[in-house]
Amino acid sequence: MFLIGHSLGGRAALAVARRLAEECHFAPDHLFTIDPFEAPDVQAPPGVPTTNFYQRRSWWFQGPEVEGAIANIFVPDAFHVDITQKELVKTTIERTIVESRGMGQPLGGRY
Repeated sequence: MFLIGHSLGGRAALAVARRLAEECHFAPDHLFTIDPFEAPDVQAPPGVPTTNFYQRRSWWFQGPEVEGAIANIFVPDAFHVDITQKELVKTTIERTIVESRGMGQPLGGRY
């Protein structure tokens, strides 16, 4: 299971991953947040591999980095409304999903 969320969807994806880990003792294969609308001190749920993409909003304020994430990736020349269309975001997510397919159990065996 892969969770991907942008903006408020990033906040929701973090909440879902946290609830899955805490209440169901299940960690998604990977969580991707894209410029999440979240507090600056947001943390990745324990045991959930997380990649966060963010963009700078101005010289004095940048998008939140997710503490405990495997990677916090700054996306240059991105704005909140177009960050999901940047090649860096799309290829990183696609590569992570494709590369992890060989590591899990076949469909039906894990879930």
